[in-house]
Amino acid sequence: MASHWEEFYSTNPPPVNFEANRTLLKDFCDKHHKNREKIVLVTSGGTTVPLEHNTKNILSRRMKRVNKYQSRQIFYNYRNVGKPRASEVLTNYIKQCNEPPWTSYFVKYSSIVDDQWGKSHFNWKVGHSNYHILRTGCFPYVKYHCTKRNYENLRVDDIFFRSIKVLNLGIPCLAYGIAAIFLIKHSEDVLMNRGSVKIYFLYPEDKGSEY
Repeated sequence: MASHWEEFYSTNPPPVNFEANRTLLKDFCDKHHKNREKIVLVTSGGTTVPLEHNTKNILSRRMKRVNKYQSRQIFYNYRNVGKPRASEVLTNYIKQCNEPPWTSYFVKYSSIVDDQWGKSHFNWKVGHSNYHILRTGCFPYVKYHCTKRNYENLRVDDIFFRSIKVLNLGIPCLAYGIAAIFLIKHSEDVLMNRGSVKIYFLYPEDKGSEY
C-alpha cells in the first residue's frame, strides 16, 4: 500500500511554474550552504502537503508539543547562537578602555543579543567604577552613552525616558538610527571571548578625556 506522500504526488499534477520555483529554491539553499548559513523551514502547522518522506510527520509531532510563541523563541535563540550579549559588549568595551570617564558608541542589532531591551537609563558596574548608561534603540543600531558616576536610583529617569519613546511611537529613535548610518565616521573592535564585535562612533574619541 502506498504511503500518504506517494499517493499525494501520484494523484496531483505539479503546480504551475514548479520547475522554475524549484530552481530558485535550490539556488537559495546552495547560496546559504556555501556561506555556511543555517536556514529553518517553518510551516503554518496546518499544511497537509507532504514535504518529504519523513519531514512532515516529524514537523507535525514537534509542532503539537509547542505553541507559536515557543516556536518563535526556539528559532530566535537558535539564530543568535554564538552572538555576544549587548551587556557583555558594554562591559568588555569599558574594560578595554580602562574605565574611561565617559564614552558613547553604536552597536548593530545584528551583531548582538539585545539582553538590555527596554532599558533607557540605568546603572552599570564595571570593575571599580559605576556608570550611568543612557541606552536608545535606533535601528539598525543600539546607542550607548556611558558616564562614570556614583550609583543613584535611576528608576524614575528610566520610566520617564521610556514613556517619551512610547509617546513618540519610536519615530525620533528610528530617524536617529537612519541619520547615524550617514554620520558615523569611525569604528573599533571590542574583543570578546570568541572573536570580536565592531562598534561605531560619530568621531574618534580621546580615551580618558573628561569631555
